[in-house]
Amino acid sequence: MTKRIIYTTLTCLTIAFLTGCRKSGDSINIKQYDEDQIKAYIQARGLTGMQRDTTNGDTSGIYYQIITPGTGNLLEYSDKASLTYKAYNFASTYSSTDTVVNHINNYVGYLSPKGIQLGVKFLLKRKGGKIRLLVPSRSAYGVSGITTDNVKVLQGNQCLDYTINVVDDQAAYDELCIQNYLKRYNLSGYTRTASGLYYKITKVGTGTDVVGLYSVVGVQYTGYLLNQTSFDSANNSDGTAAFSTSLSEAVTGWQEGLPLITAGGKITLIMPSVSGYGDTGSGTTIPAFSCLRFDINLITVDNP
Repeated sequence: MTKRIIYTTLTCLTIAFLTGCRKSGDSINIKQYDEDQIKAYIQARGLTGMQRDTTNGDTSGIYYQIITPGTGNLLEYSDKASLTYKAYNFASTYSSTDTVVNHINNYVGYLSPKGIQLGVKFLLKRKGGKIRLLVPSRSAYGVSGITTDNVKVLQGNQCLDYTINVVDDQAAYDELCIQNYLKRYNLSGYTRTASGLYYKITKVGTGTDVVGLYSVVGVQYTGYLLNQTSFDSANNSDGTAAFSTSLSEAVTGWQEGLPLITAGGKITLIMPSVSGYGDTGSGTTIPAFSCLRFDINLITVDNP
């Protein structure tokens, strides 16, 4: 066994040991505990270019690397920021890497956990940039970790490795997401409108009623995030409408897309976030600023 292999093995065992230890959040040694974890992680992974955060008196314990400098205005606590991120713990027992789902849209002063707020505000500083943060446990999820549906998915006292992208131009970001989606799943035959909506008519309708803003449409549909996860559907096996609504109450992507077909038609819409649920998302199933896909079968059209 070479010296390099021995050294790397011992370093990884050190990380595992430190990660397994649990210390109280108010322990006088927690800063050193976090520091030891981060230094061992940097060494074990052979990370270069990581800098220690020395802003605000060198108190955060964060190490960082700016991957892409931001180009927007300086961020203030009162500014809203849209973020996508990937996160891992040092022991590789926890990861959250789906950037279709991992969206945050909030005021900088409310970004959480604290390490993200500090990294975005004082290190990246501007929208349009990308940063990697090694966040000490005390600025991550502390002694509590993360519990989801009564399952502990992240143990306490875990330092985290974040890669964060702060969106500046939302329309350009959405366009890139849709283009990547089309390429990833080898989708073709879509037409782009001026609003950024993509559509593909898969069946020409036979109805005569024109769909207008105040038409009541009866449809079958399935909605997807761009990771192919279905967040909602309404379908009947007998071919009848499973959902009815005035088009005026639907998202703007439907308002623009459904008038392109008549009853009996089928259309697929891939819409930018502004045509869906914007920077708020919807409930727990549609994250903020999500691009969406809808497969829609237009069954009936009733005009007032």
